[in-house]
Amino acid sequence: MKRLIIALVLGLGLTGFAQETTPPQKKGYSQRMTPEQRQQKHLAHLTKELNLDTKQQEAVGKLLAEKSAKAQNVKTKTHTRKAGGEKLTPEEREALKAKMQAEKTDTEAKMKAILSDEQYKKWLDIREENIENIREKREAMGGEPMGKRTPDDFQQKHLANLTKELNLDTKQQEAVGKLLAEKSAKAKDLKTQAQTQKANGTKLTTEEREALKTKMQAEKIDTETKMKAILSDEQYKKWLDIREENKENMKNKMRNNGRKGWSKE
Repeated sequence: MKRLIIALVLGLGLTGFAQETTPPQKKGYSQRMTPEQRQQKHLAHLTKELNLDTKQQEAVGKLLAEKSAKAQNVKTKTHTRKAGGEKLTPEEREALKAKMQAEKTDTEAKMKAILSDEQYKKWLDIREENIENIREKREAMGGEPMGKRTPDDFQQKHLANLTKELNLDTKQQEAVGKLLAEKSAKAKDLKTQAQTQKANGTKLTTEEREALKTKMQAEKIDTETKMKAILSDEQYKKWLDIREENKENMKNKMRNNGRKGWSKE
């Protein structure tokens, strides 16, 4: 659930205001700031990065406050629900994903209306760069242990876990194994392309980023459709729960690795 909430916060466009434009602070510094103080600091950095005029500052500041309030509201609801031991149902997860995309689209539309074409493109670049930095930090924290196994090892282990958890029969095992291999090959291809592009010092254009997002969403829907065709209704619902739990475990592992890294400094 937390991973979806974080994705929702990112979808709200807060990375475009805050994380992307705020320089690193000393440990504990951000905790001493109120939400209002953080908003003002984020707005100041965004004003500098995009050279906002007075009217734009006012509009962006209002949008920042609006999105921050929504993110805080989602966070509060999540904590309350978690305290009660509740998990999102598959239907609720899908609704949250739809809301995430709608909020992201809304943020982009409002920013496009506030900024000039040049400013808007720079804002998108800043946001993408920040997301890439987060991705690299996560890979750095978890990359070494993962490197000890081959993709085939992960596929076999994943298939074994699904077979056990979902009680797959022989025919289902074969179909799921084929699907896992197919998705792994596509993921490896995307990673290779990204590494090559990075090595050449090039970045994705706005159009390429949008095309990649569309492709990833299409791949996700394709996987869900194929899994639904392979599994029974009960197995499919359980698979969605397992997938969500795996995402949560991965997030916790990365967070714990980060804490270990800080303690060594």
